[in-house]
Amino acid sequence: MIKNNRVQVTRGVLALLVVLLHALPANDNIYIIVRPFLNCAVAGFVFLSGYLTKISTERKKVYKRIPTAVIPYILFTIFFTIMANYQSGIKEITTETIKNIFTTSARGHLYYLATYVQLVLITPLLIRIAKQKNGLLNAIILLIQPVFLLCFYIGVTGGWIKNEAPWYMVFFPTWLTYYYMGILVGNKLIENRIKNNRLLILVIVGIMLQIGEGYFWLQNMTIKSMCSSQIRITSFIENIPILLLIAKYVEQPKERASRILARIGDASFGIYLLHPAFLSVFYKLLPRNEVTFIFAFIFAAICSFGVVWGLNRIFPKKVLKYTGLGMK
Repeated sequence: MIKNNRVQVTRGVLALLVVLLHALPANDNIYIIVRPFLNCAVAGFVFLSGYLTKISTERKKVYKRIPTAVIPYILFTIFFTIMANYQSGIKEITTETIKNIFTTSARGHLYYLATYVQLVLITPLLIRIAKQKNGLLNAIILLIQPVFLLCFYIGVTGGWIKNEAPWYMVFFPTWLTYYYMGILVGNKLIENRIKNNRLLILVIVGIMLQIGEGYFWLQNMTIKSMCSSQIRITSFIENIPILLLIAKYVEQPKERASRILARIGDASFGIYLLHPAFLSVFYKLLPRNEVTFIFAFIFAAICSFGVVWGLNRIFPKKVLKYTGLGMK
C-alpha cells in the first residue's frame, strides 16, 4: 500500500495536539477555553483507524492489529508504573503493575490502546454491517456513542457517577461513532457532500458550545474533568464536522504535503506513548504554569520524536513495530 502523506500529516498534527493538551497548566480558564481546540485529537486517531480499514479486509488480517496495541500497552504500563514507583520495592511495583494493566491507570493516555483493541475486536462485525448498506443498521451503530454519552450525563447529574476520567473513556461505545463513520467514509459508503464553509461553521459552533458547557460545569461541579473533557456532547458536536474535514483533506489530489509534519506523523504512535514521560521530566525541573507549558510542549514533542527517530536508525522496524516505537 502506497503511503498517503496527507494521512501522515494529519497524524502528525493530531499527535502534537495530544502533547499540547497534556502540557496545559492546571488552570480552569485555560482548560475551558483552550481544550475545545484540542479535543479532536483522539477522535481524529480513532476516525483514521476506521477510515483506513477496508471492508475487503479479512478477519485474520484485522486481528493482526491487536498485538501492535496490546504489547505496547503492557510495555508502557510497566514503564510508567516503574517511573511513578521507582522508590518502592519490587513486590509493590509488581502489584501496582498488575493493577494498572487491568485498570489502564499507569498513565492517563494508555486508555486509548485498550479502546483500540476493543474496536479492532468488533471490526469484522462492523464491516459485515457496513457491507449490507442498510440505513437503519448504520443509524443504530452511529447512535450508540451519543446515547452512551447521554447515559453518562444522566449518571453525572444524578450523582451516581462520581469518579473522574479516564475510566469512562476506556469503553468502545464512547468512540464508536467516530470509528464507524471512518469505515463508512473511507469505503465511500456514505457521501461527504457538506461544503467546507458549513463544516467550519459547525466547528465554530461546537467550540463555543464546549466553552459554554465548560463554564456551566465549573459553576455546577460534580466531576471536575467535565469542565474540559473530550467526552462530552458538545465535543461530539464539534468533532463530527472536524472528522469530515479531515476526510476531505486526505482525499484531495496528491499535492505536496508538509514533509516535517509527515515525518512527525510517521512517529505519531511513539510520540503518543512517550510524551508523558518527557512532560514529567520537564515539570520536575520547572513549575507548571501559564508560561512554562509552551516550553514543556516543545521539549516533550522534540524529545519524543527524537527518541523514536533515533531508535529507528538503530533497530529493525519489524521489532519496533511491536513496541509502538516504529515509524511508518
